[in-house]
Amino acid sequence: MNNEVNNNMANQNNNYAMNNQPTPITVDKKENVLMGTVGALIGSLAGVIVTILISQLGFIASISGVVMSLCTFYMYEKLGHGISKKGVFICILIIIGMTFVAHNLSYSLEIYKYLSKNGFKPSLFKIFFNFYEAYDLFYEDYSYYIRDILMLYGFSILGAFGIIRNKIAEIKK
Repeated sequence: MNNEVNNNMANQNNNYAMNNQPTPITVDKKENVLMGTVGALIGSLAGVIVTILISQLGFIASISGVVMSLCTFYMYEKLGHGISKKGVFICILIIIGMTFVAHNLSYSLEIYKYLSKNGFKPSLFKIFFNFYEAYDLFYEDYSYYIRDILMLYGFSILGAFGIIRNKIAEIKK
């Protein structure tokens, strides 16, 4: 009888072990929009740096839009633990805003270099935060500024379009 009970228990344990294999544990982390936004802002700084470096060479290129988009989305996903449609929208807004910041910072840097060459001790910080007043002192109208920012946005859209389209497609899956 004791032997029979032990065999039944052993069979039950074997059946349980065979039928109830442990499943891999997957933790489905919920997107953290705040941290994703912080990550996107940090990532977009790489795009700002590339935009300024290219503009200092006298060019406007779509590669700055590609870099800004890639880094913005990457860092959003990294710190936000994923991305949703809301995250894509936030990233697009950050890309638009930081492209504007990069453009104004690039012009501010030009004004700073001009003043430095001519014996002044300017503050890049002050020039940037009083950009339009400083711009008015050195340029007669805004035609070059508007042309350059439209070109920068155009090239940035060209560079970012594929990346944004792919992110939206990933979310739909």
